[in-house]
Amino acid sequence: MKKGMKKVWIIAAGVLLWAGYACNHRDEAAQDDAGAPAPLSGNVNVTNFPGGAILQYELPNDPNVLYIQAEYEIRPGVLHRTKVSFYCDTIRVDGFGAVGRYPVNLYCVGRNGKKSDPRVEFVEPETPPVALAFAGLSVVEAFAGVRVFFRNEAEAGLTIEVLIDSLGTGIWEPLDNFPTKQPEGSFLVGGLESKEQHVAVYVRDRWGNKSDTLEAWVTPRFQEHIPKPYAPYHLLSDVDEPLDNKDEFKINSLWDNQYYVFYAKVAPFPRTFTIDLQVSAILNSINIKHWDLVGAMYASVCLKIFEVWGSNVPAPKDDLWGGDWVQLGIFETIKPSGKDGPVTAEDHEYGWTKGDTHEIVPFEGNSNPYVPVRYVRFRVLETFGSSITGTLAEREMDFYGQIQR
Repeated sequence: MKKGMKKVWIIAAGVLLWAGYACNHRDEAAQDDAGAPAPLSGNVNVTNFPGGAILQYELPNDPNVLYIQAEYEIRPGVLHRTKVSFYCDTIRVDGFGAVGRYPVNLYCVGRNGKKSDPRVEFVEPETPPVALAFAGLSVVEAFAGVRVFFRNEAEAGLTIEVLIDSLGTGIWEPLDNFPTKQPEGSFLVGGLESKEQHVAVYVRDRWGNKSDTLEAWVTPRFQEHIPKPYAPYHLLSDVDEPLDNKDEFKINSLWDNQYYVFYAKVAPFPRTFTIDLQVSAILNSINIKHWDLVGAMYASVCLKIFEVWGSNVPAPKDDLWGGDWVQLGIFETIKPSGKDGPVTAEDHEYGWTKGDTHEIVPFEGNSNPYVPVRYVRFRVLETFGSSITGTLAEREMDFYGQIQR
C-alpha cells in the first residue's frame, strides 16, 4: 500500500511540474506575441539643471511595460541611454557638455523587450559643471610647485587635470590630476624646480566633456625635503604611546618609509605628540600619508582637525603657551571626493600614494609662520571618528622647507 501511494505522489508531482512548465511557456509565448507597449502620452515636465535635466511623466496604463528608457546624444555622435523602473515617474538625463536644445527620445519597453514608439521631448541643460568649474580656476606659485584653486558650484564629480610644457616646445605632458566633488578647494602640485614653469589646467567629467584650458607661467619657490630619520621628543602631556604597546605602532613608524603605522592609544582630545626633525628648518609644508586599513582612510582614526606648533628652543618645555612654542597653523584633512559620501577608490589612492599636503601660510593667529624650528608638535583637536576621546593613526609624514645651515 505504501509502495502504491509513493508511485501516486511521484506521478502527481510530475503532472504539476509539467503543468507549471507548460503555463510558463504559454506566458512567455504570450509575452513574445504581444506587441510593443503603448508610448508615453500624458504630460511631460522638464526641469533643467547644469549639464542635464529631469523629465517627469505620466505612466501609461499598460501591464506589459517593464521600464522607461531615454536615448539622447550628449554631443554629436555620442549616444547615451538611461533606464528607470516602471515604478518611477521621473528619469534623469545628464552628461551634456554645452548649453543647447537637445532632443530626448522616451520609450516604454515591454517585458518582451519591445520598445514603444518614441515620445520626443526637448531639454535645455544649463551651463555644464566643467564650464562652471573652469570659470573658478586659478593657479598660483607655491613652494616647489603650484597650487590650483577651484570652485565646483554644482558639486559634480569632476577631475582637474594639470599639464606642463617642460621643454618649452608646446608639447603638453600630464603632471597631476585631482578628482573632487567638493564645492570649492585647492590642491598642491609639487616636485617642480624653482624656475619659471609653463603649466596648464582644465576640467573633465566622466562623460568625456572637457573645459577650456587655463595656461599660466609660474615660478615655484624653493624648498627641500627635510631628511629622515626624525626622532621622538616626548613631553609630559604628550600621548604618543602605541596602542596595546605594540612596536609596529610606535611613533617612529611615521618616518620609516614603510607600511607600518603610528597608532596611538586611546586618550581625550585635544591631545599632543611631538617630533624632533634633528635639524633647524623653516617649514613650508607637511605631507601626511594615511593608513589604508579598511575603514581608516579619511575616516575613523585619521587626523581631521589639528594644530601644528614649532620650537627652535633647546629642550622646549611642555606648555604650548609658555613662550617656547610658535603656532605654525591649523589644518583640516578633507576627503578629495567631498565630505559626504563613501570613500572612493580615487580617495584611497590619493591618501595612500600622494598623501595630503598641508601648506604653512600666514593666518589670523600668526602673520609670519616662517621661523626656524627643530621641534614640531601636533595638537590634534579631532579625528574623523571623534572629537571627544579615541585613538589616532597615520602612516607616514614628510616635512619640507629650507634647512638652516
